[in-house]
Amino acid sequence: MGRGLMAQPFVAAALAFALFPLIDYTGRLLYGGGSSDFLDAAIPFAILTGVAASFVTGGLAYPLLTWLLKRGPLTLSTTLIGGVVLGNVPAGLILLALAAWRVNRGETPTLATLTYGPAGLLRNVALGSVLGLLSAAVFWWIGGRHVSHKRA
Repeated sequence: MGRGLMAQPFVAAALAFALFPLIDYTGRLLYGGGSSDFLDAAIPFAILTGVAASFVTGGLAYPLLTWLLKRGPLTLSTTLIGGVVLGNVPAGLILLALAAWRVNRGETPTLATLTYGPAGLLRNVALGSVLGLLSAAVFWWIGGRHVSHKRA
């Protein structure tokens, strides 16, 4: 279990780097621009994704995993659903912070001003869901399946 959790920031960073061409392409479609140099944008994106995954893993995933293990055995479906939910936490917190910032400035936060409209929101949710789902699958492969029958 510990190895599976410790790997999460690295897994998330590697996935973010691997998915960056798709992220860059959808950014060009939505915002009309893109990165001038792939590596100059992909590397910082991957590093920051790994940092965010560190906070999500330590602050949310580990306590949630401990709680779930006390309630019963861990299942693959619970692990994957948890990954999808936790994968969207960073984007959700960023959107809340942006909305609070706009309210503080006396503006009304709208979907268009926060995420470039429905397509931008879908892009954020899809990215968080894919990163969370794949990270959870790697966790299950490394350690989750070994604790699926144990209790904490």
